[in-house]
Amino acid sequence: STVRSLNPAINPSTEKPWVFWFVDNTSLSPLGTFQNPFSTLAQAQNASSPNQGIYVFPGDGTTAGMNSGINLQNSQLLLGAGITHPIPTTTGSVTIPPFATVAPTITNSGGNVVSLSNNDTVSGFSIDVPNGGYSGLVGTNISNLFADQNTFTTSPTSSHGILLTNA
Repeated sequence: STVRSLNPAINPSTEKPWVFWFVDNTSLSPLGTFQNPFSTLAQAQNASSPNQGIYVFPGDGTTAGMNSGINLQNSQLLLGAGITHPIPTTTGSVTIPPFATVAPTITNSGGNVVSLSNNDTVSGFSIDVPNGGYSGLVGTNISNLFADQNTFTTSPTSSHGILLTNA
């Protein structure tokens, strides 16, 4: 006979269960849960804390609700739903499978798209930098960025996909 047990995935940095917030711009009753995701990145940013994850679905395929950028805190995971993500736990890595077939697109017409802190992960996004002077991923005096499987569209010549200063 097979015995199965469900145990929480423990974050090795905190020794507590991982906390994830979910975003889908088509959500009508946004609570930040898998069943009722937030409808904007801003809602997830405001609800989240260091050492937590934010999982983003492509929603309706537009940048509605995902067009004001996001400021990450220390040791946060920002994960797009279109790819597989390994998540560290105290018992080894677990894999979150893709829950979509395309990467979500995030942007910010009035600033940087993702402002980074220490030990952040940004993975599985289409990042659009529509205006000059801004960047897709930006960090100053940070350490340990993990950026994986992201694509960048930068229109003006004075914009950057990734801009790290004293990193």
